[in-house]
Amino acid sequence: MRFFCGAAANRRTRTVDCACGAYNCDLAKDEQETARSAQASTTVGKTTYTLRDYEIVWILGGGAGESEGRASAEKMQGLIGSLGGKTTAVKPWGKRTLSYQIEKNTEGYYVESQFSLDASRANEFARAVEADRSIIRHLIVKK
Repeated sequence: MRFFCGAAANRRTRTVDCACGAYNCDLAKDEQETARSAQASTTVGKTTYTLRDYEIVWILGGGAGESEGRASAEKMQGLIGSLGGKTTAVKPWGKRTLSYQIEKNTEGYYVESQFSLDASRANEFARAVEADRSIIRHLIVKK
């Protein structure tokens, strides 16, 4: 985002680049605040959460097939929903050969999911995924 405000430049506290050359101008701060307030939010009970977009890819053990992958995806959607998030997409990648053995598995069933979740609940989500014994590897990435 580029703005014009006429403020003096301060390169040490650079947050938003302004067209006038200033880095921390009031106009740019106001625009940042407006962008933050326009983010998606959800309400659970009386608490409103600001949602961030995440992506997770997880691998089920070699004995898993399409039905186990579908069940795992539904379980993941339920977990995300219980934490106040929203699942936007689920893509099963299918069974693939692993580059190296993971817990004595040479094959794994891959599943990808994109979702929105409050940042304060992300650690709780990660702990729940790690506790699932059917998942041999996972990676959660903030988009």
